[in-house]
Amino acid sequence: MVAGFWCISVNFSGQNLNYNFSKPTTSNPITRYEVTIQNLKYVGLPVSQYLSYGPYTVIKTIYSEQFSLSSDEIKNYLLSSNVQDVTKTSIMVRVIAYSDLGASDFSNGIYTETYRFNWSTAQTSKK
Repeated sequence: MVAGFWCISVNFSGQNLNYNFSKPTTSNPITRYEVTIQNLKYVGLPVSQYLSYGPYTVIKTIYSEQFSLSSDEIKNYLLSSNVQDVTKTSIMVRVIAYSDLGASDFSNGIYTETYRFNWSTAQTSKK
């Protein structure tokens, strides 16, 4: 079983976000991690108000304590979630650890405001 929250951090490198986290304390071997993402729908909130627990969308499965997301992956997720203006939203990324018994727990999560990517504000039309 995984115990408690564990920390995740992010570094920006161009249009990529490079994440690292410490392996959670567990009495069972971890078999995989699932990277999840959530649209927070707000920008500019104090950090303490970004705490959120779902719903999350699994964006990828990983097997180590580091991964990256590109700005395109994030933008595609937001567009598929029908976000009206992808330039003015925030996302929360969390990781779920799975052990061989299926027990899981979340990382503490980390948010990013999408204005950092300098995306175009042009909207696509639906026909």
